[in-house]
Amino acid sequence: MGEPLRRSVGDLDPRTASAIASIRQHTGDNLSASDLEAFRCEGGSQRSNSTDRAALKGNILLENPESETRWYFKYFLGHAHQNYITGYLLGNQTQFAVLSVVVEAHSQAGTAVPQCRAICWRLTGSERIVFPLPKGQKQAPEPKALFAQFGLSCKKAEEITNPDVQQDLLTLEEQEGAVNFKIGVLYAKAGQRSDDEMFSNEHGSEAFDEFCSLLGKKVLQSELGGFRGGLDVRGGSTGKWCHQSVEYGKEILFHVSTLLPYSRDNPQQLERKRHLGNDICNIVYQEDPDTPFFPEMIKSKFNHIFVLVSKTASGSYTLKVYSKNSVPEFGPALPNPPEFDDPHEFRHFLLTKLLNGEKAALNSPNASFAIKRRRTLSALLSELNDKYTTVGKGRANSFRSKTLRLTPAKSSPMRLSPKSSKRSGSSEAFFREYGQSIKIGKIAASSAPTSTLSGSNALKSIELTWDHVVTSSRSSALFNLSKQKPRSKRWPKFKTPPPPTHT
Repeated sequence: MGEPLRRSVGDLDPRTASAIASIRQHTGDNLSASDLEAFRCEGGSQRSNSTDRAALKGNILLENPESETRWYFKYFLGHAHQNYITGYLLGNQTQFAVLSVVVEAHSQAGTAVPQCRAICWRLTGSERIVFPLPKGQKQAPEPKALFAQFGLSCKKAEEITNPDVQQDLLTLEEQEGAVNFKIGVLYAKAGQRSDDEMFSNEHGSEAFDEFCSLLGKKVLQSELGGFRGGLDVRGGSTGKWCHQSVEYGKEILFHVSTLLPYSRDNPQQLERKRHLGNDICNIVYQEDPDTPFFPEMIKSKFNHIFVLVSKTASGSYTLKVYSKNSVPEFGPALPNPPEFDDPHEFRHFLLTKLLNGEKAALNSPNASFAIKRRRTLSALLSELNDKYTTVGKGRANSFRSKTLRLTPAKSSPMRLSPKSSKRSGSSEAFFREYGQSIKIGKIAASSAPTSTLSGSNALKSIELTWDHVVTSSRSSALFNLSKQKPRSKRWPKFKTPPPPTHT
């Protein structure tokens, strides 16, 4: 898709070599050939110009959607399922892995067929598998066998029976990446090559303002009620206006350089760089597409993807994408030539490319985010072990003292091992109710992966994906335990009542 920039300064054409020399003189930097290899460039030339553009339109898809990556929220939370933890050696250190398993009915040729769905969390992230069960079998394999499917050999797998673990597993799943997005938009006049020059543009051109309006609606920062993207919506220290949009049900906030505070006394424009420099993806709008652009000139370890946008004399938009080599290739592929006559088609393609790029950067094992994510996952998994296992130093399934030990019922089709034959039906119902209350709380707070339209009537538009269980007088206590108060006056705001209680 994209070819690495592997060339020395001596191999460049005279115009580009002259541009590098000018940048060196302006910034005092000493570029080397290795600096150029940090990014790869995708300009559409990798595809045949005879490729049917209609076929390319059909491939404008969001990669790794939440329906495929947020399994625990969608398929496990609020359903009867089991969770296990085990330890394994990585080098000379002990690490922990958590396994969540659910057996569900899958429709196949009009017939309900049981299938097993499992998630394994460990230091390197999460992995997911789903497979049909053999005919006549209604229970999942032993946890040791499932751990082996993920390449982990364990001598002991301890079941976590405390309902609180559901909230902790949601926290683990939230490490998968962002639900909402913030994207930088930098304006570059003709001939501008350094970041200081670009950030020092107090205003943009009419064509640039038109492009920003195409990206999203211009709104007052003080009126942002949902995702704010780090802007100061109360104090007004980050300006007055911003652009925002919704794509694939995700809220996108654009950090437009010319709308952020400008300082005549600060040539580096640190306030602007503070926002765009912390965005994974940045759009650079060039008035002159022939002005050379080198992503290395924008000094930020957080920026991983730059998308160059220009407008031709005929009114069409052109694209070029620079990505760090540590970011895996992502779609959709640029057409050849990378020009778009339809502005709405262009917008959809551009935003899809940016969202996929940020997802690829966050999930890359080689990007700078990987070290931080591994450290976070290691801490969360160790904390789970300390809180819920008998060998940990914490509560170790504290619900035993309340006669609510959650082990599967003898007759339960979800039973995973002979040890789990003591679960009572009431305890399993409690586990499910507790998960449902957490799920409702997430949806009501607009923080669920399937409810990203912050500030909207999210609860009204979400399809609840669980079956209501038979509850008892414990229902109100469940909402209190999950920090969701079941007062009736809380719910009219969302125009949907809590799930019905059956007696």
